[in-house]
Amino acid sequence: MLMAGVACAVFACTSTLVTGVPEGSVSIGVYEGTFNGVYNEGSVEVKLYRSPDGSELCYGHFDEEGSYLNFRGKMQGDDMQGEVLLPLEGTISGKLSSDGEAFSGTYKFTVPPFDHGTWQARKQ
Repeated sequence: MLMAGVACAVFACTSTLVTGVPEGSVSIGVYEGTFNGVYNEGSVEVKLYRSPDGSELCYGHFDEEGSYLNFRGKMQGDDMQGEVLLPLEGTISGKLSSDGEAFSGTYKFTVPPFDHGTWQARKQ
């Protein structure tokens, strides 16, 4: 199970962490799919926003049987680089397809359980 219960308290209110979206940002896509790692697998959701300054930001979460792990990132063209948020730490990267319909990439947790794997999602 993702984070073996450590995540439950922090991820009970996922929407709280999404408040980091700058005021005036516009949603430009919601992507849903799956992730597959060495130790964990489940669903993933990525929300893409365009901020007032023109930058594109990503906020999302991994979900394994109700345990959530949040992440955030920033787009540079079609490439996303981001970070996995507490209680775990790690990195996430992704690439948006040229038609904007698919998003996929990799993730790595840098603290126990040290999981790593791939994710893929389609625009909803």
